[in-house]
Parts: sequence; structure tokens; C-alpha cells
Amino acid sequence: MNKKQLFPYSVSYKKWISIAFIFKVIATIGMWYIYTYYYTNHAVNDIYKYYKDGEIIHSLLKENFSDFIKLIRGQEIYNPQSLLKIKELKYWVKINSYGIYNDNQTIILLNSLLLFLSNGNMIIQSLYFSTIAFFATLLLFNSFVVYFDEKKKYLFGILFFTPSILLWTSGLFKETLIWISLSLVIININTLIIKNKTWVYLFTLPLSCLLLLISKAYYAAFILPTIGCILIFLTLKSLPIKTIFRSVYLLLFSLFLYWSVFHNPVIYDYEGKNEKEQIEEYKKVTSKSYERNVLGNDLNILEMLRFKQADYKYEARIEKAKSIIKIKKIDGKLSNLFACIPFGLINAITRPSLVDINSAFIALPAIENTILLVLIFAAFRFRCQLSIEQKPIELLLRYFTVSLLIFIGILVPVLGNLVRYRAPIFPLILVLLLFHTNINQLFSYLRKFK
Repeated sequence: MNKKQLFPYSVSYKKWISIAFIFKVIATIGMWYIYTYYYTNHAVNDIYKYYKDGEIIHSLLKENFSDFIKLIRGQEIYNPQSLLKIKELKYWVKINSYGIYNDNQTIILLNSLLLFLSNGNMIIQSLYFSTIAFFATLLLFNSFVVYFDEKKKYLFGILFFTPSILLWTSGLFKETLIWISLSLVIININTLIIKNKTWVYLFTLPLSCLLLLISKAYYAAFILPTIGCILIFLTLKSLPIKTIFRSVYLLLFSLFLYWSVFHNPVIYDYEGKNEKEQIEEYKKVTSKSYERNVLGNDLNILEMLRFKQADYKYEARIEKAKSIIKIKKIDGKLSNLFACIPFGLINAITRPSLVDINSAFIALPAIENTILLVLIFAAFRFRCQLSIEQKPIELLLRYFTVSLLIFIGILVPVLGNLVRYRAPIFPLILVLLLFHTNINQLFSYLRKFK
């Protein structure tokens, strides 16, 4: 990537890129300070716990490379000194993996490798990671700007100055890694859409998807169907893109229904039993379901969602989270899940709201959410027609963000976690709204109130 590709704009834009980078550095140091001196329990806070495990892995890597490789591959290790180090790891193993790759290991490994560059200085390590995220954002801006000739300054503001993305991708957070890998996936698929050199990007796209998969598996799970739709569209250009998306998602929905109802269904035998016996039956069946759906491999999607939500609630109680919110309980029934979906989507879009403000840390995302709701109204009130070129990437963003918002909204009962888990897609939601908003009409309307 040469300088002209990274900085293809005017001197004014180069100045704004420099300003954006300064903000990124300030945000990185600020988040490090907060997690060092405000969240002082370093054993559990999300920067230090993976960093400390990374230090242990780094030590193992330097002292016994073969045991390091065995650890990554899940092989048996016999060296007593290596075993002592491995026993110190607190977050390398997840008890409840739900059959999904443990993304803790990815961020721990990344920390261990970055230690070669930072020489054990956490601020320097955070800045290295944030700089990578900054350049991924810059590349994403370069990829999207072709769609926004008259709106590119708003696009720039969304990608570089939205508080959620500025804060939660500045430092040694999982969200930083998710944002980097998600940006690379979208850049690759967008380049496939707008350029002819598809063979190059058909090679790099799977690599970026793999990076997203090991960064956060459910992000990859929700974006892969949209990528499939785009690839079908590029192969069969005679089919309308909307028809492809609707058909693929209808097929996936049908498969979900079939799997939920017929694969490893959970059945409670309540017939002829009194209330106490029904409670015992519920506990017995739930215990068996936990063994199969969490500790085992005979999975049922509805049960996985039920236990995952319960895990989030349990963790919130154990950690005495201050911003717990009420969410609709998932009980493992299909009808219940359909009832949860609208509540989940509303939660993910509207919370935290201004009435939820109980601390300075909730105030900023609450204001950000309020602005989001205003922008959603503006997108409907001052709607503009999409061009043919914009439709594929707009559909990708729409289906990906909405489905992921529902997933997060129905599971996460803590406002702080909701803000964090949503952070990597929040700017994409704003980009989606930018596609649909006629900026000239909006400002003409606002000028009437001067």
C-alpha cells in the first residue's frame, strides 16, 4: 500500500487525518488510565487480565518454543517448568465454550507477541494496537468513500470520531481486534464489488474472515451469510440483489427452525406431576441439556441461547454490575424466542437512554444513542434514493448489523457490556443511515428554525 493509496485526498483531509490520529492517541492513553487507576481490580478488568496472561505466554514462548506450540495446538505438555507457567493462566481456558472457538486465546496470544515490540510497556503496547486499528479505519474510509462524493466529510466523522468506536477500539480490548478484522472483511468484500481483480480478493477475503472468526466467532457467523449473498450476486448478475438476500435469509431461517425443533429437542415430562415434582423435572432436564449443549457437542440452538443469557446474568451478579437492565428471559421455546426478538432489537438500539444515566460512564453512550435515534428519524424523514452501485454494500451492512443487534440485545443484561459489544458495529449503523439520508434536505429543514 503506497502513500498515494493511503492519502488520496486534499491537504485539508491530511490535516484531519492527523487530528484523528491525535484523538486516537489521547483516547488510548485515557482508556489505559481509566483501567489502571479507576478499575483497580486488575485481576478481572478487560485490559489487564488478558495482558497478564499474555506475559505468561510470552515467557513460555521465549523459554520453550516447542511447549508454546503444543499449548496452542492443545497437545499434552510434560515439562514441569512449562506446566507451572500454564497453571498461572487464568483466562486461557473457558469452561463454557458452547462449542465455539475461545477468542480469549486470540487476544492473549496477540498480547504475548506485541510484548516483543513494547518491551513490557503497557502504554506503548496499547498505542501499537490502536495504531493498527487506526490504519484499518483509514483503509475502510478509503473503501467506502466512493459511495459518498458529497458526504465524505460526514463519513470521515463517523468512522474516526464516533465515541463508541474511538474509545472501545483504543487499547488492548477485544473490540479493537474485532474492529480491525471486521474492517478488513468489509474492505475485501467491497473491493470485490467495485473492482475486476477478483482473484486477489478471493484469496484475502477468507484470510480476513478467519481473523474475524478467531477474534469473535459470532461476528463472523453473522457476516458470512451477507458475504455469501454478495458472491452469489457477483456470480449471477442477472438476479436482483434484493431477491438474493431475501432468498438466502429465508433459507437460513427455515434451517434454523428445523434445527431448533427437530435437533436434540428439550422435552419436559410434567404430566401427572405436582408443582414440586415439576420443579425437579425442570432441574433434571436442564442439567442434561447443559451437559449436551454447553459441555458437549450435541447442540440445540435455542438451549445454547438460553444458557448463554443465563451466563451473562450470572456474571453480572457475581461482578456486582451497576448497570444491570431487565431483559426478556429466554426459556428454550421457539415462541419465546420470537417474543424476545423485538425487545432485543429495541434494547440494542435505544439503551442506554437518557433516563439510564447514573454515572459519567453511561452519560456519553446515552447521548450517543439519543443522537442515533434522531438520525434514524432523519433517515426516514429525509430519505434519498440509493444508486445501483450502493445497494450491495448497503444490504450487507443492513442485514449484518440488524441481525447482530438482535443477538446482542436478547442476551446482554448489562448496559456497559451492551455498549462495548455493540461498539464495532455502531459506526456501520451510522454509515447505513448516511446512505439513506438526504443531507441537503435535512439542512434545508434545519435552516427554517434559525
